[in-house]
Amino acid sequence: MATTQDSYGLVVGGYRVTITNWNGNGRETFFQTKFDANEYLTKYKAYGYEGTIETIHLHVKEGN
Repeated sequence: MATTQDSYGLVVGGYRVTITNWNGNGRETFFQTKFDANEYLTKYKAYGYEGTIETIHLHVKEGN
């Protein structure tokens, strides 16, 4: 995962794929690279599912 340093601690980035017309568990999946997120969503679109990809950033305290 890409990381940067700022006053809040370490910032960790990734991608969340949400299948929007899926009911039940497994609706959200997380990836380190945008390429992997796109590949995953493309696979599900072939079966008629729709989804979104969001960039996420998490602030992590140093030492954790």
